Amino acid sequence: MANTTGKKFGGRELGTPNRSTEQLRQTVQVFIENNIEGMQTNFDQLEAKDKLIFIEKMLNYSLPRMQSAQLDIKTPHTIEYVNVSKQYTDK
Repeated sequence: MANTTGKKFGGRELGTPNRSTEQLRQTVQVFIENNIEGMQTNFDQLEAKDKLIFIEKMLNYSLPRMQSAQLDIKTPHTIEYVNVSKQYTDK
C-alpha cells in the first residue's frame, strides 16, 4: 500500500552517514596518501595558470562554499556620512 501520510518509513535515520559516500571518501583519501609525492612532482611541472586552476579545484574539497545572502529590507534606511578627519591633526 502506498504511503499517503507524507511520513518517511524505512531507510536511514536522520543524521546517519551514507556508508557508500564514506567508503568513497576513504578510498580517495588512501589514494591521495599513496600518491602524494607523484602529485607534488606533477604539480611542480604545471604552468602558473594551471597551478591556480588545480588549487581552485582542490579548495572546493576543503573549504565550504559561501552562499549568497539576501537582505529583506522592508523599511527605508538612511546612511549618514560623518567626516571625522577634521578631529585629527597630522603630527
